[in-house]
Amino acid sequence: FCAACDALIFTAAKKFHSGCGWPSFFDAANPGAVRELVDFSHGRKRVEIRCSTCDSHLGHVFDGEGYGTPTDRRFCINSISMKFEPAKQT
Repeated sequence: FCAACDALIFTAAKKFHSGCGWPSFFDAANPGAVRELVDFSHGRKRVEIRCSTCDSHLGHVFDGEGYGTPTDRRFCINSISMKFEPAKQT
């Protein structure tokens, strides 16, 4: 969940271990949960991820790194921007 507004942005079902040190996901929880903004800072093109509900910065997404995920994308998320909650038992 977004730490700023509680919007659902990512789920454990789409999380994977990338070895980068930040929580990594191969896709957002739902279409439209995040918005992507091209970022040319630090001398290269990156795509910034923001919460679609409150516009908080979440991290960046990288394409084509070869992790073998269904989307070949790595949403590299700042853990301070998220609230982690256990899945609800049914």
